[in-house]
Amino acid sequence: MATIQKIKIAQRDLNIEDGDYRTLLHRVTGKTSATQLTIDERKAVMREMHRLGFKTKPATGKRSKLQGKYAAKLQALWIAGWNLGLIRNRDDSAMLAFVKRQTKIDHTRFLHHQSDAEKAIEALKRWLARDGGVKWGRKSKREPHYNDREQIAHAQWKILSMAGKQPDQTPLAYWEKIAPPVRNWSDQDWINIMNAQGEIVREVKDAEQCAEA
Repeated sequence: MATIQKIKIAQRDLNIEDGDYRTLLHRVTGKTSATQLTIDERKAVMREMHRLGFKTKPATGKRSKLQGKYAAKLQALWIAGWNLGLIRNRDDSAMLAFVKRQTKIDHTRFLHHQSDAEKAIEALKRWLARDGGVKWGRKSKREPHYNDREQIAHAQWKILSMAGKQPDQTPLAYWEKIAPPVRNWSDQDWINIMNAQGEIVREVKDAEQCAEA
């Protein structure tokens, strides 16, 4: 998908000044702001960026698995922050820098004590609750156990609804277009839902930043 974020990355990589960037947008689409572009217009802008020399970085495959018994939890929370539009760099290097700031420990493989790991885990959860609206610990209406992934998906939905991106659907109706229409989704189903909504959430956040600039 040609997102606003990708267009801005291309602008940065090609070192295009803001005035020239808006001229390019107008030449290709007749508009001067990426937030006003349709999906097809964004694709046209990206084609022009590629013609000017922008190179898309090749995919590096699946996300690597960090070492350490708390690494998976921290990675999951970090990606949740990315999908809520709070974290701008999804890379593990950025997450490890956050962990070091919270714990003074250089890498997740050195997190041996729960008390150390919880400093980073709880800091991330507070951030996602405060700025992302995640309601940790609320019991799911459909499942007898606590489902943090569902609460993240609901928080994403609220962001999208407030931005007018999902006005005519319920969360369940939208999610059933992404995951199988069942009452007890797997962890991977919830991940697919969060990733799909995250793409739109980041576009909303990018548009807000562009409007403030």
